[in-house]
Amino acid sequence: MTKLVIDSSPADLRSQVKLIRLAPQKIEGQWLLGQTNQETPEINQKQLKVALDRVFHSQQHTRAVVIVYQGQIVAERYAPGFSAQMPLPGWSMTKSVINALVGILVKEGKLSLSDKNLMPVCSLAQMRMLNLLGKMLLS
Repeated sequence: MTKLVIDSSPADLRSQVKLIRLAPQKIEGQWLLGQTNQETPEINQKQLKVALDRVFHSQQHTRAVVIVYQGQIVAERYAPGFSAQMPLPGWSMTKSVINALVGILVKEGKLSLSDKNLMPVCSLAQMRMLNLLGKMLLS
């Protein structure tokens, strides 16, 4: 029996979700594991450093920036006290980024709004990224 949110505790709601064990799958990209490839000749590393310095020295209290270019992490920086292993709330800004990325994929014909089963079976190592994406979509 499914209960309404207002009639249920968080534990009751969690018990309604059936957890499945996913089969292992080969990882196809270093950035899914958080590995940075900074040897990208077409990127001006000096300008990239200046941009990151500006973001972290502003009054915006930036905690983390990760820049992905052509499927590779080309820049990654964290404020003091923060790290790649620390979950950070993304609030509505992550929804904007995800929606922009979905729009790009739709425009390129790589994704359709009617597509189903978009989440392939993946290994536990890939779950880090999936958990992050799930948190971004729910924030």
